[in-house]
Amino acid sequence: MKRVFLVSALFLIFAPMASAQNVVDIPDVTENEWGEEVYASPILVTREMADDWEQGTQTPEATVIAFLISKMREDDTWEALKATELTPRNERRFDDWPGLPLAEAELTRRHEYSPGFMEIHLDMGFQDGDRVRGWTDSFKLVEEADGWRITESPD
Repeated sequence: MKRVFLVSALFLIFAPMASAQNVVDIPDVTENEWGEEVYASPILVTREMADDWEQGTQTPEATVIAFLISKMREDDTWEALKATELTPRNERRFDDWPGLPLAEAELTRRHEYSPGFMEIHLDMGFQDGDRVRGWTDSFKLVEEADGWRITESPD
C-alpha cells in the first residue's frame, strides 16, 4: 500500500502540468440584442501567448486559438486543426490565408448551428508595416471524434 502511494505521489510531482492558459473552458456567454451568444468577456489572443501554447481541440474556442497561435508563430501546426473532409473551396481558403503577420485576435461571439457545428466570430489585427490593420470574420467548426476541427477559415 505504501509503495502505491509513493509511486502516485512521485507521478504527481514529476508529471508534466498543462499551463493554465492552455485549458480553454467553454466561456460564459450572454445574449445580445439580436439573440446571438456573445462572450461575457471577449477572449484576447496575443503573440505573447504563442510561445507556451500547446495545441488543444477540446472546445471550439481552444481549436480557434490553437490555429491563430500557429499563424502567429508562423509554423504549420494549424494544418492538424483542419476538418478531415473539406470542400476544394474551403481548402483554398486555408491556402489563401492573409499574407500579413497576425498581431492579435479577439474572439467575440459564437453561434451553434446544431449540435456539433459551431461558428466563432472574431476581430483580427494584422501587422502591416507600422500599423495594425483589422477586420471581423469567423471560423466554422465541426466536432469530430478526436475534438473540434475547422471546416472553414476566414478569407
